[in-house]
Amino acid sequence: MEFSKKEDHIVISGFSIDNHKDFLWTASKNNRDIDKYLKGILKEELPRLLGTDILMPTTEFNFLFLIVHSFGHFMREGMSLRQETDIACFLEKNEEKLGWQGCIETLQRFRLKRFADGIISFIKHYFGLTFSYAPSVETVLLERMKGKAK
Repeated sequence: MEFSKKEDHIVISGFSIDNHKDFLWTASKNNRDIDKYLKGILKEELPRLLGTDILMPTTEFNFLFLIVHSFGHFMREGMSLRQETDIACFLEKNEEKLGWQGCIETLQRFRLKRFADGIISFIKHYFGLTFSYAPSVETVLLERMKGKAK
């Protein structure tokens, strides 16, 4: 187990786990609100990992966290192709378990829907994946995003 001010890092049965104090940099009110919302999801009854006391977050939590985390990077230094790939792999594996309507409402509430729509459209267009949720984003924006992918 490694310790730092930002996070604790542990590995259990081959699963790497980073235990953060907060999910986001909480300097802005919107980030504090999103962080509080995500922490609230984790207070619900959740399944446990491999018979341990480690709780497994819901599919909706994981999706929202990936979007929120990527948005933070996007605003600070830009998104990497890896972050887009993480979201693509997550959606490809978990889309049928994802409650799109609730996620969309949450993204709208925290003013992240347009960003998420751009990422999902980028993934659909450049990774060739299809999802039941089909946001509409202009091709010119997708080309700009492609040029900004690191």
